[in-house]
Amino acid sequence: MTDKINPPHYRQQPVECIDLTEHLTFTFGNAFKYVWRYRDKNGIEDLHKAAWYLQHHITAQPSVYWLDTETYVSGINALGDCNFDERQRVILLKIWTAAHAPDGSELPAALQLINQLIQEAV
Repeated sequence: MTDKINPPHYRQQPVECIDLTEHLTFTFGNAFKYVWRYRDKNGIEDLHKAAWYLQHHITAQPSVYWLDTETYVSGINALGDCNFDERQRVILLKIWTAAHAPDGSELPAALQLINQLIQEAV
């Protein structure tokens, strides 16, 4: 029987997706989650959702809680232990970094990389 609450696509890395997303804001956390699982769940649909959340964050410019340095470094190390392909890893790192750096400079780059993956899949 498949675990519908915590399915395998969330548990196949050395760290679970929730271990990182629980430190992020709603928009960053959702974008991160959709990039994390897109290869194992809904493919391009999840990339569209990730792009939507990043674009929403850029447009809305909500007040956010920024990751403290210790949590940021811990997350970088955890992502380094995961076996994502290079582009997926880069997108996840850019979202994670954007949650630490209040200037938001990594968000457009993450959004562009997601959109590239979507275009290649079409």
